[in-house]
Amino acid sequence: MTKHLECPIGHGIMQDPVMGSDGYTYEREKIEEWLKKNHRSPMTRDYMTAGSLRTNQTVKSMINLYFEIQKQQDARKKQDDNKGE
Repeated sequence: MTKHLECPIGHGIMQDPVMGSDGYTYEREKIEEWLKKNHRSPMTRDYMTAGSLRTNQTVKSMINLYFEIQKQQDARKKQDDNKGE
């Protein structure tokens, strides 16, 4: 699942996902750096500007949910480990 939460430029899980005019979602910092140099989508090569970037609320919610689940699983594992001692 995490593959869908990763930026296609930086390949890490996004913290501030934005959708470009190309329909793809990127980490804001990575795509802004890219567009300063290229002015084109890294995915489609269509012309694109930083002004076209919009926060992707759906992906942001999915990322927050992912981290919440990870946190719960870590707490459960720690609790299980403590029971075994």
